[in-house]
Amino acid sequence: MKECYVYILGDAGRTSLTTGYTTNLEETCNTGVPDGSSLLYYETFRTAEQAAYREGQLKSWKETWRLQLVSRFNPALEKLKIG
Repeated sequence: MKECYVYILGDAGRTSLTTGYTTNLEETCNTGVPDGSSLLYYETFRTAEQAAYREGQLKSWKETWRLQLVSRFNPALEKLKIG
């Protein structure tokens, strides 16, 4: 079964976060991100249903809560490399 990913992207100034899910994180980050946005955080799931559920949870959070989650995983808010 193909893994699914929930991701959080940050704009260049790290003032805006975008949350989504995909089955191909590398392709999404290479072709599907707005200009200047970077992958800051991701989680891996076994099914699309699990990923979609988690995406919904994160999207319902205040942006400050999502930023705190990202900061625990990636304190420097640096662009993550995939692969």
